Amino acid sequence: MNKHLIETTVQCRLLGFVVFVFLILSCSSQAQGTWTQQSAIPITGGRTAAVAFSIGGKGYLGTGEGIAFFNANYFQDLWEYDPTTEIWTQKADFSGGPRAYATGFVIGNYGYLGTGENTNGILQNDLWRYDPVANTWIQEASLNSGVREAAVGFSVGGKGYIGTGQTGVSGQSSSSCLADMWEYDPTLNTWTPKQNFPPGGRTDIDRGVFVYGNKAYLGTGRDCNNSFAPQHYNDFWEFDPVANVWTPKSNFPGVPRRGTVGFALCDAGFFGLGTDANSNPQSDLWRYAPASDTWTLAAVFPGSPRWDEPSFVVGGKAFVGTGVLNESAFGIDVINDCWSFSYPVKAVVSANATICTGTSITLAASGGTQYSWSNGDTTNTITVTPTTTTSYTVAVSNQCAADTAHANVTVITSANSEFTYNYEPCTDQCIAFKDQSVNALVYDWSFYSRSPQQCHTALNFLMDTGLSNHFTIIHKRI
Repeated sequence: MNKHLIETTVQCRLLGFVVFVFLILSCSSQAQGTWTQQSAIPITGGRTAAVAFSIGGKGYLGTGEGIAFFNANYFQDLWEYDPTTEIWTQKADFSGGPRAYATGFVIGNYGYLGTGENTNGILQNDLWRYDPVANTWIQEASLNSGVREAAVGFSVGGKGYIGTGQTGVSGQSSSSCLADMWEYDPTLNTWTPKQNFPPGGRTDIDRGVFVYGNKAYLGTGRDCNNSFAPQHYNDFWEFDPVANVWTPKSNFPGVPRRGTVGFALCDAGFFGLGTDANSNPQSDLWRYAPASDTWTLAAVFPGSPRWDEPSFVVGGKAFVGTGVLNESAFGIDVINDCWSFSYPVKAVVSANATICTGTSITLAASGGTQYSWSNGDTTNTITVTPTTTTSYTVAVSNQCAADTAHANVTVITSANSEFTYNYEPCTDQCIAFKDQSVNALVYDWSFYSRSPQQCHTALNFLMDTGLSNHFTIIHKRI
């Protein structure tokens, strides 16, 4: 075997660059949410097309339509739900009489309920204010744009809004869809017209709305052009009531539908359930991120698929219940259950990393809206230059919950260059060098006597034709 002079230089180097360690997230890395069945409303039978809202840590659900066999069976009751005890308590009946397909919203400490259809099939344009402390209803100024049902209702910035829906004779060719939007001022007790819904007349958006920040998000529903086969939609819109501007957003990714439910929870909006154009009830729920205008699939509703189900949000959870399971020529099949939906925070942080002494590294966290690192930083990314191996902890939170994650950064203070080689001058045409280094991050092989030729992709070799059996200087740098 020929003897070879080997010269070795030991370094731990990363070419002078800052190391960035980010974790690319997919939809599956986010928490998908959890559904939990709660106590049902203590009534006989179920209902649909009810109105729900929340005030002061309590949820409220009332009015709606019950099981019908060719005849309407409308309610005027109101129920209060305490999420801490899971108890429903009946409150004062709605003073506007039995009502279904109404809408509502909350301003301050009061709930508002109005419009809809009464037992005689007569559409309404009234508005009533509910005081949960006094447990009383007071009539306010009626919507001065005419009667309607299946309208959408929400509140933003201390004002209430009612719009869209249908008027005329429900379910018949004489009915027509509405595109208007009206703003209610509780201080003046007056209504002011706003910009119409841009696509035109639409009904059965009703509960398919949520408010995030100072804007409302709504969509889907159906038209009134054909009572037997109305067109269903999956478009989605943002309404800014201050600017009085509608902006189209990314379409709802589920099938076109009506009778959906929408609510804002934690750091996003949620939208889903409902029924398609063939009255096939749906159970999908989607998470909408207003900042990025993107949709991701959340946890599928585990109860019976349904439509026309209201919701309210209390204590970091959304509560969804009642609704239609199916319909036929003989009536509708309704339910009175209640489910809670929570969306826990899942903290995600950069993977563990190894760096050299004096090198900086950037760690990234995701999964929430607020971040608190163990080094005191409060942004979702931090750049650190540890001198010893260090574990970093980040607390990730949103409006509902919090979670923690950890990332370890190993710091290399020295590196040892070692390698072995095999060479038989009578049989081999290559000298095979195999790395045995310790704490090496970068490998740089140099052969001073000649340019190395590759004989095998897995190892480093030096060509030898048998005519150059002289001392070869080999320099390996780490």
